[in-house]
Amino acid sequence: MSLLVMRQGATLSLPSGLSLRKRLTTVTTRRRTASSSQRAISIPPKDPREAERKLAQLRRDYAKKVSLYRKDYIHEIEMLRVEKQRKDEARLLVERAANEERRLRITENNAKQKTRKKTKQRLNIEAKARQTHYHNCSLRDE
Repeated sequence: MSLLVMRQGATLSLPSGLSLRKRLTTVTTRRRTASSSQRAISIPPKDPREAERKLAQLRRDYAKKVSLYRKDYIHEIEMLRVEKQRKDEARLLVERAANEERRLRITENNAKQKTRKKTKQRLNIEAKARQTHYHNCSLRDE
């Protein structure tokens, strides 16, 4: 697992290999541009109400970011699932076509074997008939 460190030291755990590069670069860019506001946030306010308000705002921002990351993660996982399902269906279709082709070849081979067998039987019968005919003819001649 890779850890993504967000502002204010909060961390969000995401599986490695997740393509959130675009979102991460935008967060990094925002961090660089918002460095002056971070300095202002890092100094604790004197007024407790102001500190509570800033803390609540930080929590809301963090909750929004976590929500976005979760949505992106769910979307990525759904896309991976759909892609895997599509590949599985394509593989099954290819397997079915190969099985059907194999069955046709087996059927054709069986038909050819039956035809050969019948032809061989017919030729054997004809040969026996010729032998019998020649034998009968030779007996009559004598």
